[in-house]
Amino acid sequence: MGSINNSFRFGTVDSADYNLLVAGDGTFNAPERDVDTIEIPGRNGDLLIDKGRFKNITVEYTVYCYADDLDTFRTQLRNFRNALSSQKGYQKLTDTFHPDEYRLGTFISGFEAEPVMFNTIAEVVLKFDCKPQRFLLSGDEPITLGEWGETETYSGSIVSFDGTETTAIKSLKVNITPKQSGSGDPSPSNVRPISGYEGVNVTRVGKNLLKNTATTQTYAGITYTVNADGTITANGTATNRSYCVIWFDYDYLSNYFKDGTYILSGCPSGGSALTYALDLQAYGSGNLYDTGEGVTINTANLTNQPYRFVIDVKNGTTLNNAVFKPMLRLANTSADYEPYQGTSYPISLGQTVYGGVLDVMSGKLKSYPFYSSYNGETISGEWICDRAVYSEGTTPPIGSQVVDMSGNGTEYNLEPTEVNTLLGTNNIWADAGTVEVEVGENPNILVNPTPFESCPVFEVEGSGTLSVNNISMTIANNGTTIIDSEMMEAYEEENGAIISRNDMVSGEFPTLKEGNNNIGAVGLTSVKVKPKWWEV
Repeated sequence: MGSINNSFRFGTVDSADYNLLVAGDGTFNAPERDVDTIEIPGRNGDLLIDKGRFKNITVEYTVYCYADDLDTFRTQLRNFRNALSSQKGYQKLTDTFHPDEYRLGTFISGFEAEPVMFNTIAEVVLKFDCKPQRFLLSGDEPITLGEWGETETYSGSIVSFDGTETTAIKSLKVNITPKQSGSGDPSPSNVRPISGYEGVNVTRVGKNLLKNTATTQTYAGITYTVNADGTITANGTATNRSYCVIWFDYDYLSNYFKDGTYILSGCPSGGSALTYALDLQAYGSGNLYDTGEGVTINTANLTNQPYRFVIDVKNGTTLNNAVFKPMLRLANTSADYEPYQGTSYPISLGQTVYGGVLDVMSGKLKSYPFYSSYNGETISGEWICDRAVYSEGTTPPIGSQVVDMSGNGTEYNLEPTEVNTLLGTNNIWADAGTVEVEVGENPNILVNPTPFESCPVFEVEGSGTLSVNNISMTIANNGTTIIDSEMMEAYEEENGAIISRNDMVSGEFPTLKEGNNNIGAVGLTSVKVKPKWWEV
């Protein structure tokens, strides 16, 4: 028997209003797929022709109407029967057995009540002819594209975060720090000239920070084969000390990897400083060897040292298909090898900037004031000087080079630069100073949680182009256009009336596939969508 705690609602009719017990045994079935079968003489089995759709499904509720007396019973049953039969066409059908979904159904099967006791209790089997989809209530919630949800902010000389398929960068700021030549505290006897930046280079890489620039070669008896995944296979006997240079640069290490602790790994097990190893050769600081267990590198100890990363094989050592997996990673990341995935984003500043803040994604630049010969100008906070160290309440020496770091400055609009994220570990830094990265879920990606393609309803403002997974629709209407992909109709609502706008759209009606869906808009001022997710 049913339960008074369960109910269903069909259109405007709520079974809870009629003192009914409701059983939902007939609500858990799945629809039949629309497939034709053809028997072919001489062939085993049938040929299937799938029509790409599901058939309607009958959804049944067994309800029990009861009352304390016959008159109340008759009135209650009559009111329920009339209310249910008055609902025309497809109506929304929800129940407490499936609280997160609804169906679209119609009640056309009639109403037969079978009294079961004293004519004050009746059993009724209600049959609804329903569309095959179980629509998720979450798919009817309008989503405004471009609106960010919760975000996290990471800051430092190098920032690291994990990325998924839907991770995106909302904001990436570079705190441009003045360059000063020399070392030590600036003073009248230790003048450290200040220079500026014509451009900023932002780098985004995966877990592996080491770019492999080696080429397949034979050197001193060892053949080094560079593989597609960045690993290097070594074969042969060294006739002298043999090298394979992975990365060599005369610039300083700190220009590439900001001060911190890293691990160099990738040497096959069993290496040693006397046979074979993966080396960091820092001129003036000696070598650091990975012999199979990884070696820790603190770049603060290597400042101002030209360097190179090499495979180092000593004279007389024989290698047979030894696979080196060169990787430099932050010390707090896993040791599993990952090929280098790096992209540099060079950004022209359009002028010389001595200090300031660059918002890479929006292109907004604030350039701090620079005085080539300070003459008592007002500075409300921190400054950097070529011949003095800032302390609160002081002013720089007259005639010195000074950058006003107090936050005041001139604002400029540069071209925005889109920095994409990787699956897994992302490391970001800039050559001009520390970075601040705000990360969240991409507000222009919709994730379909079901295995079925849905037909969404878009509501767009203005004229322009709407694209879903690179399939575009052009909208010429300047008002609010509703694009219903299930009905394949475009229309506008005005004073309660529906006005067709089919003649003002062109292109394919969008659908949302399983998984990630990339939404784009050009010219449109607002895009909202009801994704209409469904299951069977």
